[in-house]
Amino acid sequence: MLQQVLDLKTLWPDTTGDELVEKVEALFTGETLDRTEIHLALGLPPSFDALSEIYRQWTGKPADPVIESAQADIVLAAKEYYNDRRIRHPLQLYAFLVGLLGGLPPRQAALLARMRTHRITRGSIGIDDILRKWGVTGFKGTSIQGYDGGPACSMLKHYHQPVGFMRGPINDIIYAKSLLPCILSQSMVLTSNNISPSLMLDLLERRYIHPGTHRQQLLDNITQGLRRTDKQARAKYGVTNFTVQPIFHPIMPLLPDKSQRLQMLWGEAVHHYFFTGEILEDHEAYRKSRLVFLPEMAYTHQTLELIAELGYRGTILPGTSTNVDISLPYRIETAKGDLKVFFRDEELSIDIAFHQAERFHRIMGNRALGNAQRPHYTTCSMDGETFGYHNVHGVALLSRLLREDIPGSQRAAVPLQAVMHSLHEDQWEQIALDDINPSGSWSCQCETTLTNLLAAKIPEELKQYILSLGLANDISRLVRWFHPCKDAGTSDFDPLRWKIPLRAGLRNALVGLHELYTEATKGLLKNSDDALAEYINIKLRAIDGTIKKAHIDNFIDEHFRDRVPRHPELFRFVVTLMEGIYHAEAAQTSCATFWDKYCGLEPQYCVVHMSNAIALFKKVLRGRQLLGTVETEFEAALNNTYDSRTSKTPSAAQLYRDVVESYDDADSIDIRPGKGPTLRFSYDWGKEELEFSPREHMHLGVILEAYGIRRLG
Repeated sequence: MLQQVLDLKTLWPDTTGDELVEKVEALFTGETLDRTEIHLALGLPPSFDALSEIYRQWTGKPADPVIESAQADIVLAAKEYYNDRRIRHPLQLYAFLVGLLGGLPPRQAALLARMRTHRITRGSIGIDDILRKWGVTGFKGTSIQGYDGGPACSMLKHYHQPVGFMRGPINDIIYAKSLLPCILSQSMVLTSNNISPSLMLDLLERRYIHPGTHRQQLLDNITQGLRRTDKQARAKYGVTNFTVQPIFHPIMPLLPDKSQRLQMLWGEAVHHYFFTGEILEDHEAYRKSRLVFLPEMAYTHQTLELIAELGYRGTILPGTSTNVDISLPYRIETAKGDLKVFFRDEELSIDIAFHQAERFHRIMGNRALGNAQRPHYTTCSMDGETFGYHNVHGVALLSRLLREDIPGSQRAAVPLQAVMHSLHEDQWEQIALDDINPSGSWSCQCETTLTNLLAAKIPEELKQYILSLGLANDISRLVRWFHPCKDAGTSDFDPLRWKIPLRAGLRNALVGLHELYTEATKGLLKNSDDALAEYINIKLRAIDGTIKKAHIDNFIDEHFRDRVPRHPELFRFVVTLMEGIYHAEAAQTSCATFWDKYCGLEPQYCVVHMSNAIALFKKVLRGRQLLGTVETEFEAALNNTYDSRTSKTPSAAQLYRDVVESYDDADSIDIRPGKGPTLRFSYDWGKEELEFSPREHMHLGVILEAYGIRRLG
């Protein structure tokens, strides 16, 4: 029966949800069918609560204390389906359901379940052993009782993917294989978690454009699970265990000062809206309890001073950035205020990332025995995709590390925020800013200076690009994002010929567009920077479909000068420029120049974002001399990102022209997701081709329509 239902799905490839279920039921008139069974066969997964309930019924332990009602019909249907698929162990059924909940078709989910568990199901293993190896059992020891300020081992998981065009399928795999299992295993409650605002925007946006599909179910469950984790951490520790970061994952030292501040303001706004559904009002109170994660842990002293000035409580820095004892918590004095700092333990973090659990426990045990007279606060941090995505057994490894006692130690597995919240002021060691290297990151080990870089034998125009980045002389461990780097791997495409001009071109265009925005709006807005910072709230409401005219009226009343008429054309003018700045900032992501080849997806995503920004500015500022300069210089920089001798990828300049030209006949009301022409670009040296809409992340038309603007060119 289930196979018949599954095969019928191909008759209606564009039909989803209840409508598809009803069509299937109509073909089996007179037969008794279980709707849940049909949902499973069609790849429409059970709810988050139902999956947790399945786990509870098998183990006798709740996967989530919030679960109260049983849904036995889902359990029975799932058991029948996995028997049909020759899945023989409860763990495989659990993995199969995780796959369904992650949006995989049933056949793929069954295959994934067998692949994930074949190593531990070949022998005679009891259900408790299987579940323990899978890592979904509860946690024992001091960590389950809260935290009292004693020795701690804190782990931070960092999840990020860029705001890319047609990025959804890639993100969904990461959600299904990494985020969802970590949520269900409850390991996220015991760790610090950094979910980049880019992913939060992806979750908010795509939940509303895939109604009634298994993809929407996946996005809903990830969102619900993260919010539930946040509530559990607050109840357990009295503070959230999610960090805040700049919105588009930029390398902060490579941004102009204005953009560094704006990206922090937008990042905290997205973070607050994602977890509460409300606009952030009290920024000062919000920051007092927040730990900042700097993308790639890339910093300069100026970056740390900015975080302190804004009022954030602390951050995490690479262990290689100082010579002090990194097992202690520190308070740093800066010219703009004090900042709490934890230092990453590079050795242990790498052990976890490469799944060396035994080595991790041995080192931790030796350190505890050798330093029994004083408390230690070990900080490990790694990419969250390590667990479940890069390695299918990663969730089990993480659960084991968090669950098992460390020999000779009473240290608890708790989030960094719990440590920061619990320690008294006299428990923080005081150090000066000069005790930390002037710059650093966790992703680049190159040690050089600007003087040495400019003295190298590189073309003169590339030296000029480097100078335009506005860098201080000491740029140790920041080279990777604009110059060849030993940590980025090797390729046949010389990174010297594209990294420097692309990074400089993106930055210089951003600076130019900010200048244009300020000049064009200074007579209309009370404070152009304040209004731009608040624009993210309009954008968020447009993304999740809750934008109303009253929201825009309030925005206009707060930010437009009193004598400026409330004319729709003026609002369209201002909001078009703001949407352009949004995409110019999105183009600054670290991913643009992380690897040593332009022909990957991420560099081209950033070219598209900046192309969108310039196209929007041209819609309302055509003829401005500075805009012409920005456009000419950006296109010239893009011409230098292409080396025809080694790459089959179309030039960055051609991609830019294709995007900008797609706006020539565009009415501003049509600048929204799903509207406009479809373009193509190739990547991986022409081996693959991607079809995309340059307006996939545009919401200008949605905002204008909410204000009653129906048709304005």
